[in-house]
Amino acid sequence: MERERILRTFVHAWAKVDARAAAEFVSGATEGTLRQQWIQALGSEWAAHDPHAAAAWAQTLADVRGRDAALQSVARAAAAALPELAAQLSMSISEPGRFRESLHETVYQWSQADPEAAVKWLRQQPEGPVRLLAAEVALPGWVFWNPADAAAEIAQLPEGEARERLAVEAARRWAETSPGPAAEWAISSLGDPARDQALEEIVPVWAVVDIDGLAAWLNGMPSSPLRDILVASLSSAIAESHPERAMEWASTISDNQTLRSRLEEIDQVWLEQDSSAARAWVTRSALPGRLKAQLLVE
Repeated sequence: MERERILRTFVHAWAKVDARAAAEFVSGATEGTLRQQWIQALGSEWAAHDPHAAAAWAQTLADVRGRDAALQSVARAAAAALPELAAQLSMSISEPGRFRESLHETVYQWSQADPEAAVKWLRQQPEGPVRLLAAEVALPGWVFWNPADAAAEIAQLPEGEARERLAVEAARRWAETSPGPAAEWAISSLGDPARDQALEEIVPVWAVVDIDGLAAWLNGMPSSPLRDILVASLSSAIAESHPERAMEWASTISDNQTLRSRLEEIDQVWLEQDSSAARAWVTRSALPGRLKAQLLVE
């Protein structure tokens, strides 16, 4: 192990002063783990001061394992300064696991440093596994930078956990500036359960930034399980700040179980704040007598 460490250090040092000579030495070595380590060390060091030359060298290696190792090493070193070159090198890797790892590292770093450029590159890629992988990696940064723009890309992803997670995050961030369009996007572009999860993120944010706009939007929705979910989310969001309005909204829920549980939740909050006002509202409400009795029991 000590010998391997010393030789790897030697290749690193040699690459600093004469990378081409070091490359000839490494190319002539017998295939094996040690040669792989030398290739990686050489690729990393060479790419640090001349990434284009290092990339050209990596692509000339005849054996697949060595070539893949060199491509990944050069891509990793070049990703910060030349992300597009690093992405091209990553996509040239043959071994699936190494390819995914390298492309993931490159696109992630790129999307964090310059999301606009990363997205521009992504949109130039043809439909297929590469674009899909790159999109999944780039979208978290893209969502932070421009959630409305990212939403269109998210809607094109295949159904699955990654799509749901990204959709919910995009919806939440988009709602901070444009909750109405974010909600319409969720309804028109997402299916269950991503749609419901996204809307449950949008509604509490919308309630803070424009509760009247949210009220108008909900009033335009017909009675349905989805509306019940959204009204329940709204009523919970405003229970502490506007308990009377929260009770009024919760009273419009059509599902009896959801209606009862949400009213009980809000009633408890209101009782702690102002028990007289809470009891007076329940008494004069049009709620069924049995439900009234349950709510009036402290």
